[in-house]
Amino acid sequence: MINLYRHTTTMTDDSKDINNFPILQGTNDVIQCNFDFNERFYDTFQEFISRNPGKTTYELCEIITFYDFTEKTLDIAFRLFNTWKNTYYGRCGPFMCKNCRWFVDQKYTDTCILAQENSSLRIQLAEYKKLLSDVKNDVKNDVKNDVENDVKNDVKNGAEENSSS
Repeated sequence: MINLYRHTTTMTDDSKDINNFPILQGTNDVIQCNFDFNERFYDTFQEFISRNPGKTTYELCEIITFYDFTEKTLDIAFRLFNTWKNTYYGRCGPFMCKNCRWFVDQKYTDTCILAQENSSLRIQLAEYKKLLSDVKNDVKNDVKNDVENDVKNDVKNGAEENSSS
């Protein structure tokens, strides 16, 4: 018997899925799977998918050793986590499927990283602005002193020329 499921990663038409986050189209498949997930599983699964991005359901089934998935049950698990996001919020998922390859949604993580980088850059910008201001003041004072010295020298030289003539 040929396993046609191997060549697909979704159980339903993905055109119904919003922004590449496939969800369940009913609960019958979940009931039939009888998943036995626990808190440790969610952490392990999230970390595993984060460390193995861009793999197909088939490829993931070949390398997952901490749970006995088939391609069908793994696909259902991804959809389960995406369908009830609030149940798994902060623990597991959401998972994105692009071109039949699975990824952890990095929006939240990326947003945190960008916010930290933004804060760091703002501090650095403030430091550079202060440094630039200090340099401007130093240059301004140096120019002022040079002009004053030039004027004094010109006055002194002019007075000496007048007294020698």
